[in-house]
Amino acid sequence: MLSDYDTQEPSHTPKQCGSIVVQNIDAPLTVVWSIVRQFGKPQAYKKFVKSCCMISGNGGVGSVRELKLVSGLPAHWSIERLDKLDDKLHVIEFSIIGGDHRLTDYHSTLTLHEIEDEPRNTVVMESYIVHVPDGNTEEDTCSFVDTIIRCNLQSLARIAEKMDVTYSLDEVHWKIKSVWHEAKSKVEWFNITHSLILGRRLISQRKPVLDKDACWQQGLKLGGMANHTSWCGQKM
Repeated sequence: MLSDYDTQEPSHTPKQCGSIVVQNIDAPLTVVWSIVRQFGKPQAYKKFVKSCCMISGNGGVGSVRELKLVSGLPAHWSIERLDKLDDKLHVIEFSIIGGDHRLTDYHSTLTLHEIEDEPRNTVVMESYIVHVPDGNTEEDTCSFVDTIIRCNLQSLARIAEKMDVTYSLDEVHWKIKSVWHEAKSKVEWFNITHSLILGRRLISQRKPVLDKDACWQQGLKLGGMANHTSWCGQKM
């Protein structure tokens, strides 16, 4: 469940504007958080960032980074400070404190939330407050910032979902190796391998009623190897 604080747009003064952008991601919260919490590597999913150099700190609260931006934007660099990093609540906040752009007094808050009854899905919410530059309207400013954030979060979704499928595929490889010595013949091993791949497909399809072990077991059943479902519980 999301609190009222999470779903409300940020408050601001008459010379400021703010908004909130929401993105659903078909990947577990832990996978998404592993990407966004890295203050020193925003280019991992922010496509408008060319490179990042830490000016001070090691990625903890109070750290300052300098970003070089890709060509085509109305700016070349930006300096940002990490204001909050909460691994328990999955919240990260930063402020822009310098740069050759017009986004002054900019403060961003990004939070992650699990969807109830769908632990393999994550809701990302990024809100911000920024000063409205002279000569611009609130609508123009919010439209520009919303577009940047939306592109970033869509990129984050693609990367996190790809990472999640890769993790599942790695688990398939491990399980295939683990049952090699258990199979009575090459034919049986091939059938088990095929069934485990079916299980991985169920995971990648985000079947909401199945957890990972249930997906492996269902895959074995679909592959006609129901007698071997006990192998699904082996630990990596």
